[in-house]
Amino acid sequence: MITRFQVQNYKALRDVTLNLTPMHVLIGPNDAGKTSILEAMTALCRSVDYPLEQAFTGSWQGSGLVSQHTPNLPISFGIEVEEEQLHFEYQLSCTFMPSGHTVRNHSEHFQHTKESRTVDLSDPGQETSRICSRSGSAEQQEAIDLVRRTLRPTQNLQQPLYVTHVIVDRGRHPDLVPGQRNVNPCFAQRLAKPLARSLV
Repeated sequence: MITRFQVQNYKALRDVTLNLTPMHVLIGPNDAGKTSILEAMTALCRSVDYPLEQAFTGSWQGSGLVSQHTPNLPISFGIEVEEEQLHFEYQLSCTFMPSGHTVRNHSEHFQHTKESRTVDLSDPGQETSRICSRSGSAEQQEAIDLVRRTLRPTQNLQQPLYVTHVIVDRGRHPDLVPGQRNVNPCFAQRLAKPLARSLV
């Protein structure tokens, strides 16, 4: 399962790390960053299948998503995954051009934590992540496959869905009541323990 999510320099989130549990709820006042956390998670998940400029949803231009609109400041996302014998970390950093709608790959790394072995996936200047382009050496391909399996959304929701992360955004779902679920599907795919469908 994904045990840790980190985001740096995204909107007001200068350096935020969430240690995730099988059930995780974000609660806070308006403008505390709950929605930004969800957007950051969504961007990381979408970077697996889409060019970086399409990974960031919503309306934005230039460095509008960067903390304090700082030019050339990379936005970084990271995850840590623990699953049976598998333990790895993945980080993607990208930079936004000063104007327009262009995002470039700044750096990308994969680390086998137990083996203390790092795989450099960086392809600076490209408009996709290495995970999206799916090109590289045999060692890089192994890392690419592991990250894709972790971050890609559930493909067939007709199949039984076991949820590992539940993130409630009361700002966007003010009418959330017991029995309803607000699940980020990208984080629902990797399983820690099968949880009951009635989660909230």
